[in-house]
Amino acid sequence: MRINFEYLHYATGEDKELEKELFLVLYQTVNEIMKEIQEPRAVLEEQSQEIIRKKLHKLKGCAANIGAEDLAAICLDGEHKAEAKQMREEDLSYYTTSIYEEFEQVMNIVTDMYQITPEDIENSNDPMAGI
Repeated sequence: MRINFEYLHYATGEDKELEKELFLVLYQTVNEIMKEIQEPRAVLEEQSQEIIRKKLHKLKGCAANIGAEDLAAICLDGEHKAEAKQMREEDLSYYTTSIYEEFEQVMNIVTDMYQITPEDIENSNDPMAGI
């Protein structure tokens, strides 16, 4: 697990509230995307591969924005596999498990650091609204 805090602080101008909001956006994005790509569907279908690629691309960008480099790398690898139309069900299972495990490690670190509460998570419908 790796978070590039130097990059994150630079990108946000060391604004801790903005950084907290970005982690809440990551939380929402992971949950939204993982639900969508785990829906039962034939992973071998070309259309499904493209949907998975787009979802992993979105998650990769969100992870990269906060400096979660390992999470972004997992998403990039999965994105390439789906782009090549080689994503099988067992691959999708591997990527979803890996993403959840890495995401959990990220959130374990930042929850205390940024004092993220369960209420913050529950109330984070769109933390970027108004920024």
